[in-house]
Amino acid sequence: MGVGGGGGRRVGVVGYGGQVWVMGEEEGLGVVGYGGWVWVMEEEGLEMVGYGGRAWVMEEGEGLRVIGYGGRVWAMEEEEGLRAVGYGGRVWVVEDEEGLEVVGYGGRVCVMEEEEGLRVVGYGGRARVMEEEEGSRVVGYGGRVWVMEEEEGLRAVGYGGRVWVMEEEEELRAVGYGGRVWVMEEEEGLRVADYGGPVWVMEEEEGLRVASYGGRVRVMEEEEGNLG
Repeated sequence: MGVGGGGGRRVGVVGYGGQVWVMGEEEGLGVVGYGGWVWVMEEEGLEMVGYGGRAWVMEEGEGLRVIGYGGRVWAMEEEEGLRAVGYGGRVWVVEDEEGLEVVGYGGRVCVMEEEEGLRVVGYGGRARVMEEEEGSRVVGYGGRVWVMEEEEGLRAVGYGGRVWVMEEEEELRAVGYGGRVWVMEEEEGLRVADYGGPVWVMEEEEGLRVASYGGRVRVMEEEEGNLG
């Protein structure tokens, strides 16, 4: 499937890894490109997500969601209060009926107890506790636990060993990937997204969005559905 221009409005362009793909949302379709391909997301009760070279179908009509990561498809049954999530070749069951949620990342299953205002998230082989009772959320990525204080309009996100603060009071969002913090100013209709080094501006005032992944900036024209 090539990269289509898709005339008309309601077009979003997403660039991952050096290309730009057009997302035509007029017909209830969304196109997501990861790694050099474009996959179509049909919203007739289906959602297609492609990671790593294929597209997998997510059927939500029957209370199921199918997510494919790394070459397989796993079924998520939500009818019985279960959610199954597969990352890396297995399927883990998430039981929501008893206020528990089980998430497996990297080969184990960790229990998330929400009954007592706690959530436990396991990334890479252990479980960390997320206390939400005091307006805090603890997120563990890569072997540590970081506290996210939401009481003061802040969100802290840790990726790779640090904690970055996201101040939402001033309509700013800071996103840190790889050891820094970048500010996303939404007051002027701008969003700044940074992945891998510099910061690129996404101008939404004129119907444009600029998304950069991997070292350059691509323009997303949403007004007329054309690429800049």
